[in-house]
Amino acid sequence: TYHLAFYYGGNLEWSGTQTSTATSVKFQPELIIGENYKLVAYATFGGEQADLTNIAVSSGINNEANDAYSCTKDVEASLTMSATLTRPSAKLRFLAKDYETGKAHGFNITKVSVEYTNGYAETFNAYEGLYGAAGTTKTSEAAAVEYTQTENTVFTDYIPVNADVDETIKVVVTYTDGGVEKAREFDFTPVPLKRNYLTTIMANVWKEQAEVEVIIDEILNINFEYAAKHGGEVTLDKETT
Repeated sequence: TYHLAFYYGGNLEWSGTQTSTATSVKFQPELIIGENYKLVAYATFGGEQADLTNIAVSSGINNEANDAYSCTKDVEASLTMSATLTRPSAKLRFLAKDYETGKAHGFNITKVSVEYTNGYAETFNAYEGLYGAAGTTKTSEAAAVEYTQTENTVFTDYIPVNADVDETIKVVVTYTDGGVEKAREFDFTPVPLKRNYLTTIMANVWKEQAEVEVIIDEILNINFEYAAKHGGEVTLDKETT
């Protein structure tokens, strides 16, 4: 759902909404050419927004409906204008490096939960291009997504940030092993989050770092039986005695 609005002197003068699966759409606003306006554009996979200055931000991992794009800028009205929208949020992704190995061993991730140290905003002001005050939501839980054979994503999240953040998060992955439900807990810090940037965490869910020492034995064994059968003579030196 695409939203476009023009404000003049802080007041809404024109607005329009379109729904499309395309990555760009065209509007035809009626404006006074040469006048200065505030252009506000917002796009989301959700429904229409009644007030672009107070958009509710829902929480929830593995929910692409939380993905949104926005643009706010001062423009001089002309016959042809454009606005490029980017994500106001930071995207976080957790990849299981041993995802395929785990599937081969019969492990099946059923759900995942994420606990954040920071409290994040629950509203977004597209006119200002900023999120509101920090809310209380710090934990997010969801059922695991059924991925394709080559996919190894455990969860994704769109996190509302106004400035760069170093986050500490706790991730709990719940999986089944032979019908028995088990859980593994991970702590990651610092996790850098930045607007319109993707941060990817890669870790093993099941594999552990082991240590194996491989040793070469340089001493050759002597075949006494073969030497005796063929009348050979075997001598032993001090090093092989």
